[in-house]
Amino acid sequence: MVTGGANGAIGSFIAALVNPGDEIVCFEPGFPMYFDHAAMNGGVLKTVPLTVNDGGDWAFDFEVFRSVLTDKTTFLILNSPHNPTGKCFTEAEMITISDILDKDFPNVVVLSDEVYDFLTFDDNKHIPFATIKDNWYRTVSVYSGGKLLNATGWKVGWAIGPEKIIRLAGIINNTTTYCTNTPAQVAMARILDTIDTSQNEQPSFIDASVASFLAVRDLLFKEIKDMPLPWEPLHCNSGYFMMVDVSKCRNLIPKKYFESHDYVEGLATNKIYLPGTKNIPLDLAFVRWMGQENGVTMMPNCFFYNS
Repeated sequence: MVTGGANGAIGSFIAALVNPGDEIVCFEPGFPMYFDHAAMNGGVLKTVPLTVNDGGDWAFDFEVFRSVLTDKTTFLILNSPHNPTGKCFTEAEMITISDILDKDFPNVVVLSDEVYDFLTFDDNKHIPFATIKDNWYRTVSVYSGGKLLNATGWKVGWAIGPEKIIRLAGIINNTTTYCTNTPAQVAMARILDTIDTSQNEQPSFIDASVASFLAVRDLLFKEIKDMPLPWEPLHCNSGYFMMVDVSKCRNLIPKKYFESHDYVEGLATNKIYLPGTKNIPLDLAFVRWMGQENGVTMMPNCFFYNS
């Protein structure tokens, strides 16, 4: 199924398969649109926390994962390579997830968000969840031409999976988007067959993209480490983002960024966030301070949490 970006596919599958009161499980932090689609369709979103282990890698507790699943769980969203942490779920992790589903929750549909696909670094490799054991029958794999080809405004996505699941989402997609624009579809279709092919002794698009992003990741990591701020970049195994620990920066931030969303006259700020409260998280205060007073734009991690 071809959709208006990967987000169009995600929205169509959730609308097709989730009824009010059904539970959707995903990992947190996570792509904020998961939360929005769940809310729009009356789903109950339940999250499994990702945390940084002693080795500096993002991990999760399988017991917690198992405890979050219930008889009301309809949908599991698995995003690997992961946004925003850069985690690549390992084959062992995917096998254990499969075992838990096989044993107790065989009717759960898995949406495998794989929009960063080949964009992995070091020795990490992307493994499609549908290729693990017999997961094909319950898995829809979602991709994004915009993410894969560094053309994020083009909004062409596609989903691959069993016909009986694709057909249900196709009904929703047909009545909402109807048809993704033809020129973008043609452009994506023409290039996909060649992105892993070297030409004229030049590296393939995939190899060149991975090398380019890897160089930027390494440069950014070094520059953050060298800056005169008590912050710490977290290792990034894949994707577009690098997360930074700013827990030691609190005393550097002026109090006004913790006290109000209206800290500058006339400045357009996010006044919807935490309405009616002055409980402004450290990361939100930090990025507003950095943007307003230091001219550096970043995104707060709290926007990637639903709880």
